[in-house]
Amino acid sequence: MKIRRAGMEDLETLIDLRLAFMREGYPGVEVEEEEFRELTHRYFVDKLPKGEFLVWLAEEDGQTVATGGLVFYHLPPRLVCHSDLHAYLLNMYTLPEWRRRGIATALVREMIAYVKTTPAKRITLHAREAGRKIYADCGFISVDDEMMLNI
Repeated sequence: MKIRRAGMEDLETLIDLRLAFMREGYPGVEVEEEEFRELTHRYFVDKLPKGEFLVWLAEEDGQTVATGGLVFYHLPPRLVCHSDLHAYLLNMYTLPEWRRRGIATALVREMIAYVKTTPAKRITLHAREAGRKIYADCGFISVDDEMMLNI
């Protein structure tokens, strides 16, 4: 398995995976696919080159099988975390036929390693039930409706 940061050359793959992620996460919600693809395209074209949305891809046999993203944001320092920079992990998605092979765990660990190279001292996320064990195995703890990892 190969894990790498996505670039603009991966734009169509990123859009396809985001659409699959949203369809699975929101079953029964009608989607105007062309509009959603256009909005997603615009977002990625704006945010990827600036590094405002970072994406990792997992590839097997030349096929992209999973993805995950990070955004960074600033909050006022807290008593328990003095850094104002925080990371938010989102859009974790593995194609159904590639699940339960450790791919998502490998992606999460790669993104944690990246965050450790930044001034951010906390990663948060909202987990679906299916992903909670993956995040817990990577050190995240449940806090209210989020999961969190202090770096």
